[in-house]
Amino acid sequence: MPDPTTPANPTPTAQKVKFFYQKGSLFRIVHVDGAIGGLTPSLDLFVSVYNQRAPIPQVTVQEISEEGVLGDEILADRQTKEGIVREVEVGLIMNLQTAKVFHQWLTDKIGLAEKAQQQISAEAQQKAERKIQ
Repeated sequence: MPDPTTPANPTPTAQKVKFFYQKGSLFRIVHVDGAIGGLTPSLDLFVSVYNQRAPIPQVTVQEISEEGVLGDEILADRQTKEGIVREVEVGLIMNLQTAKVFHQWLTDKIGLAEKAQQQISAEAQQKAERKIQ
């Protein structure tokens, strides 16, 4: 995604500029199921992304045999939350110009993904039709 805050030619004589990408110490890949957010007081856009899953138990209880071997869980004693957990992974703040560039970048990548899926589906359909013949 292009950086809208970086001029195309940082100096009047520059013909090109290199950008070096370095992962920060907190870099990680997160799975995103959804997002929630809004505007900041300074009118930047704020979005938090989350994954969602069933809750894990808060407490489990298991039997112990006379030999001291851990046995089956006693499901009646399990303590867990009901509903769905949405684990908020990371928050993003961006100005309007950056948000527009990000939006366009995302739209472009969605288009590429849709084309790839259509091509895979068409190839699978052709393969299935050849098997029938």
